[in-house]
Amino acid sequence: MAGITLEQLAKRYDDAVQAVFPLDLSVEDGELMVLIGPSGSGKTTVLRMIAGLEEATGGSIRIGGRDVTTTAPRDRDIAMVFQNYGLYPHLKVRDNLSFGLRVRHVERQVIEERVAEAARMLGIVPLLDRRPRQLSGGERQRVAMGRAIVREPAAFLMDEPLSNLDAKLRIQMRNDLVSLQRRLGTTTVYVTHDQIEAMTMGDRVAVLDHGVLQQVGTPRDLYDSPCNAFVAGFLGYPSMNLLPGTLSTSSGVPTVTICGFELSVPMDRVPVEAGGDPRAVVVGLRPEACEEARSTRLAPTGARLSGLAHRVETLGADVVVHLRFGCTSPDPGTTPPMVDEVGTEGTAGELVARFDRRTSTREGDRLDVVIDTDRLIFFDPGTGDALR
Repeated sequence: MAGITLEQLAKRYDDAVQAVFPLDLSVEDGELMVLIGPSGSGKTTVLRMIAGLEEATGGSIRIGGRDVTTTAPRDRDIAMVFQNYGLYPHLKVRDNLSFGLRVRHVERQVIEERVAEAARMLGIVPLLDRRPRQLSGGERQRVAMGRAIVREPAAFLMDEPLSNLDAKLRIQMRNDLVSLQRRLGTTTVYVTHDQIEAMTMGDRVAVLDHGVLQQVGTPRDLYDSPCNAFVAGFLGYPSMNLLPGTLSTSSGVPTVTICGFELSVPMDRVPVEAGGDPRAVVVGLRPEACEEARSTRLAPTGARLSGLAHRVETLGADVVVHLRFGCTSPDPGTTPPMVDEVGTEGTAGELVARFDRRTSTREGDRLDVVIDTDRLIFFDPGTGDALR
């Protein structure tokens, strides 16, 4: 097994497009690291540089302490699983599994043992004599995984391997893949644009945007303590509400004004950078930190907002309610541009709340919402950085 270390790794194309800006990232031995970001964020380019399929134009790559920055892909001791499976259609499953070992002239007995073990782990023993066209999408993906496993590499690299599967099968394969990775203990870098995959699979998650590494941490760290508004708005469904507001501490009792409502802020949530004068902020609030006033479990210190339910989405166990307010900004016409750039569902005059499925709220209802002010996060409206 081996860890992977990227030091100032960068990629710049001949047409002067900077696909990946210098980034530092360490993947521990046996860890499952997920790279996530929107299309064009550079996550697949990073993976391909680790694999040697893209040439790095800056920095270094170390696998197991060995510098492989200029090493040929076949000599990096990695196995890659692609989105399109990459199976040979004319070969049976057992031959697809053994192909990589045969071209490396591994002994026949060793090949048979590894193929049998991988097929047993993946539950594809009955499929060994079939060809890829006779398999379902999930079965093909298991074969692709088996082909990587038999190599017994130092690391697995996976490029959105589940994206071609239907929703139900994707959940099953996601669970199977995590269980398999933990059983093998092989260092794994997994690329996805699916935040649910990232949050449920990764030991740690690295978020990229426009080629820049934004934040690295456990799924819980990224969800509860995003370093900036992009990470806050990108992870979680529905997205974190990001509302322009004004924070004031001059009266001795900290308050924040959002959408025309003044809310008391717990002292331990006031950013160090706030100072004493009112200052513009972007207020972050998760939808699940909002409760209906008529059924709230929050303490009396919770802050209350009133709005119109203009859209109600039933998700089964939960109901997502989109509330609109009468104003669009604490200071009309000065909505920070950052709010529109993060891709959040919440806008200056709208709050998205997640209620229990037993709610009686319907579209067109006016209702009061109590928010948990202990969960407020403040961001700088200019840079988008979290204020600590």
